Amino acid sequence: MTDNVEDRDHAVEAPRRTNQVGSVVKAIKILNYMSTLDGAEGVVNIARACKINQSTCFNILRTLAGFDFVHANSETRKYELGHGLAPIASRAMQRWTSANAVRNLVAEFTNKFELSVSLWRRLGPDRLILAFAEESGSSVRIRMHLGQRIPLMGGAMGRLFATQAQIPSAAVESQFIAVRWQRPIDFETFMAEAEKARQQGWSVDDGRYTRGNLTIATLVPVRENLGQIACAATMSQGQHDEAVQAEIGRELVRLCYRIAQLLNINSKELIDAN
Repeated sequence: MTDNVEDRDHAVEAPRRTNQVGSVVKAIKILNYMSTLDGAEGVVNIARACKINQSTCFNILRTLAGFDFVHANSETRKYELGHGLAPIASRAMQRWTSANAVRNLVAEFTNKFELSVSLWRRLGPDRLILAFAEESGSSVRIRMHLGQRIPLMGGAMGRLFATQAQIPSAAVESQFIAVRWQRPIDFETFMAEAEKARQQGWSVDDGRYTRGNLTIATLVPVRENLGQIACAATMSQGQHDEAVQAEIGRELVRLCYRIAQLLNINSKELIDAN
């Protein structure tokens, strides 16, 4: 079964595009070119290779040298990559390694239960933005793109955020009313299900937000300064009985603690999610 979330006008807001900054583009070209060199190079050759005005190239190199991104030899007047890039590259590789570890971990979960898993970061007072998605080969396919945005109070994840102390009850209700549910649900039922989710640690939306799909969601236990992240497991309605759904909920909570640990965003020990 396929649900094209992009066709739902209430579910998608295209991420804003920004124009490229010329000086930044030129600096990146210079750094990329210098990464191909075996040794130092002069301004004239760098400017020619990058198709940049020589004076502009010199000013950019001087700025990069100030941050130790390039090293300037005062005697030869040539430039080579500096040590300032090393810690940035190291941190980027650590994040990349963690991201791959998370993907492998999530892949095991999706294949075990034949479903899709997505991670959503809270964006502002009333939106979630898609940060990660993984699906098994036989799972329900939901066409989404990274950066896609959905209402905070929509679906299973909405039931998680509805009981958050920092969100006023009036805001919860007004945001709930603004959501376009494919199978309508009244606010009292929604809040009762939200309270159940708070107590058991995960929430369920059985085809209310997206007809034909059942979603189980929980929060990833991150530090407050990192914002709020929700994790959703989506499958076809009727694919699993209630006993298996409960198992998925418990396993999803465990998965999210492991994700938090892998990303080094929470120092808490893995707790018993039963």
